[in-house]
Amino acid sequence: MTNAKFYRNLVCAGLGALALGYVPLSHAFYAQLTPPAGFTAGAINTYNSASAATAASIELGRISANASLSVAGKSVSVPAKMTIGRGAAKVAAAAIYLHPGLRTIAAVATWLGVAGFVYDVASGLWKQVDPNAVQSDGFVYRIEYFGNAEFSTLSEACAFAASEMTKMNSPSPINAVYVTESCTATRWVAGMRWHTDTQSGYKPADQTLTVTQRASSCPAGWYTTPGGCVQTPPMRTVSQPEFEQMVPDARPMPPELPGVVWPASWPVEVPEIQPMFVPTGAPVKNPNYDQSKPQTGENQPYVQPGVKIDPANDVKNPFQVNVQPTNRPTANPTGSTDGQPITEGTGTETDGKDDKPKEDKDERDLCEKNPDILACQKVDTDVEDGEIPKAEKAVSYQAENIWGGGSCPADKYTRIGGQEMKVVDWTRDCQFVRDYVTPVAFVLTTIIVGAILLGGLKP
Repeated sequence: MTNAKFYRNLVCAGLGALALGYVPLSHAFYAQLTPPAGFTAGAINTYNSASAATAASIELGRISANASLSVAGKSVSVPAKMTIGRGAAKVAAAAIYLHPGLRTIAAVATWLGVAGFVYDVASGLWKQVDPNAVQSDGFVYRIEYFGNAEFSTLSEACAFAASEMTKMNSPSPINAVYVTESCTATRWVAGMRWHTDTQSGYKPADQTLTVTQRASSCPAGWYTTPGGCVQTPPMRTVSQPEFEQMVPDARPMPPELPGVVWPASWPVEVPEIQPMFVPTGAPVKNPNYDQSKPQTGENQPYVQPGVKIDPANDVKNPFQVNVQPTNRPTANPTGSTDGQPITEGTGTETDGKDDKPKEDKDERDLCEKNPDILACQKVDTDVEDGEIPKAEKAVSYQAENIWGGGSCPADKYTRIGGQEMKVVDWTRDCQFVRDYVTPVAFVLTTIIVGAILLGGLKP
């Protein structure tokens, strides 16, 4: 009884395991793709080029790679496209700054050219035209009463005068303003314009400073620098933070740039998962196929079972997909074995428009599920008598020994002291079994069988 219960439980456990294993192929469910090598999810999704090696490609600012999913015990590659994120321009600029050899690539050179950056091979530094460089107008300027200091521009001379006047009238700040060809100094005290009280009323304390000028040794259009007068615009060294900020600001990143510049990691948007049909078995006959109608669309002689993989469009779980068991009509009796991307709008079999989701509850009859079994075949019973094969056979009967037949083993002999002696007398033993043991065993067996039958007939 214990053994019977054990085997029954074992069978039930096996059926339960089979049922659980069949669930993914019977009902729609969510699954999580294994992201492609190099992808990291977080506050900002990234894609690492070093991890991806040659497993990805970039075209028009999008990374193409393959995620994976196990379907019916088989690993399937699912295409995914990741658009380069908004912060990619700064990432690209950092990569170019650290790897100046990239500057010779056409896309990189064009990008840097608009921003006005050049690389000084001699110093190993990135440089840019100094936006504060002073261009000479052909004269130098001096403010009387403030020494013999000369300046390349009138604004520099006025600023110097204001600084000196501020020192003289401290703590009352003075702001110098250039007016026509002279400097007008306006005193300000405690945040208000300072003035004097006269008989005629209030008089603003404005003072016009005398400016003198003479021809400069630096021609007009040239640049004055601490090192002297130069004809070309002076350059200044650019730090990495400035480079990373100013390059993207100068021009949006060209879409072809990610294909030639591989930084450590690209920021990427939520992946776009390619819908797919993955076969899970060989094609079977289509019970709804009508030979009298054109073989198009749903009316195909076979259907292949499989699953349809659709993106779930979950931002928090970018590689989550919806897996829907599906039947695909097909004219091919062998079908396909690999996953096929669903190409909507193409009008082909891979369009997916004729795929039919499997119902959770299978209400098909036996022949719809198994159209090839013998029980579902039509048998032609309208046969003429003359076509039925006939034969005559002679059959004889004879009484059977109820105790059964059989034979005993040969007796065993051995030679001892030159004499042959019988060691085992099988003839005697077998005779005892036939005469006594067999009838008793037969009677006991009959009684046991009768008891079982009688017990089964009780209500």
